[in-house]
Amino acid sequence: MSALLVMACSSKKKRIADIPIDLYLGVMYQTYRAQVGKKEPRVVILSAEHGFIDSHLIIAPYERPMTRERSDAMLADLPRFNHAVWGLLAPDEILLAGGELYRRVMRAALAYEVSKGYVPATARVRETTGGIGYQRQQLGAWLREVTHPQE
Repeated sequence: MSALLVMACSSKKKRIADIPIDLYLGVMYQTYRAQVGKKEPRVVILSAEHGFIDSHLIIAPYERPMTRERSDAMLADLPRFNHAVWGLLAPDEILLAGGELYRRVMRAALAYEVSKGYVPATARVRETTGGIGYQRQQLGAWLREVTHPQE
């Protein structure tokens, strides 16, 4: 099974440039680091500043929140904001993790990726929902399911 995790950025960040998976310090990233198993999923991050980026591309800290206007701008020109390679592993499991403004952009970008043949249309797609505590639980459960080898 190949898995793709699409995560929203975090307002809490380190003060120095780093790869996003380590730059972001918010609770979803804490959950990711605590729950990810040996078989790490491919991670694409939706940055309010940069758009969709690969999780191992070094970026500097920034201060741009995801607003309705910013998400509308991203939706209006998805290809310009997509700097990641979503379908590198032809994922069959996908989780969209983030608040509603992020997920609406993620859903549209995923539909675009599927329409271009970059991501299989047969992939199982799930989304985190509810408050941040519920989203953390959903992320943790998904990570345990797809990243921990069956024993």
